Amino acid sequence: MTEVADKIRQKVYEKFDRRCARCGSAYMLHVHHIIHKSVADKDTMNDEENLILLCHNCHMAHHNGGYAIKAENVDGKIRYRFSDSFLFGDKDEPKT
Repeated sequence: MTEVADKIRQKVYEKFDRRCARCGSAYMLHVHHIIHKSVADKDTMNDEENLILLCHNCHMAHHNGGYAIKAENVDGKIRYRFSDSFLFGDKDEPKT
């Protein structure tokens, strides 16, 4: 399976309140694989934990080398760390 199933895609949109995890934009959103499809385990690459919601500009900036994304388990919750210092937790917590 290489495409993200609609059910999982919808969960990702809901998880991030239909906003970019990096800048908060609601415009032109993309579901992005944190561990790239070319190197990820084919059985888990489309798992919700490996997906993040990015707007077009943040998605392109990432793919053009502007920053890296890492998913971390902190106290049982997944946090998304951006190499340019942004940190995104779950939808109830603001970016710091």
